[in-house]
Amino acid sequence: MRLTFILFASSLFFVSFITFSVSAKTITGQVIRVSDGDTIVIVSKKAKKIKIRLAEIDTPEISQPHGLIAQQVLNKLVLFKTVRVEYKTKDRYQRIIGKIYLNNQDICAEMVRNGHAWVYRQYSDDVYLLLLEYWARFNQIGLWALPPESRIPPWEWRRKRLTS
Repeated sequence: MRLTFILFASSLFFVSFITFSVSAKTITGQVIRVSDGDTIVIVSKKAKKIKIRLAEIDTPEISQPHGLIAQQVLNKLVLFKTVRVEYKTKDRYQRIIGKIYLNNQDICAEMVRNGHAWVYRQYSDDVYLLLLEYWARFNQIGLWALPPESRIPPWEWRRKRLTS
């Protein structure tokens, strides 16, 4: 049963990687700042500062429970390291929306797998990420170890703060 799950998840990862990569542009740079759990700033090889929003995930806001932890985890994973960013678009704030890779490690997937991010369902249909989120929830890892009333998805947190 477990082997079947692993093989299924692995094949979904491969399909999702190929699907995202086919039409994506790529930039490489050193991470010089981690703004929060899903936003970084890199310096490209052309010495240009570029703000990157991690694609398909959403982490707690800094003021939310687990927000600082998510930022610290991303900081530990990528700060001062050279990453590859595969992207298709920019958001309304002109940040590049991209998948971040350290060597061949998908940092977006790592954040979800370790319970520091939700899959941003409005912007993702990646089944592999959903499986990773399910795994983290089931095992009560990261933010999933918080009491249920403290696990407010960041998009709901932001909406409540805007309407208050």
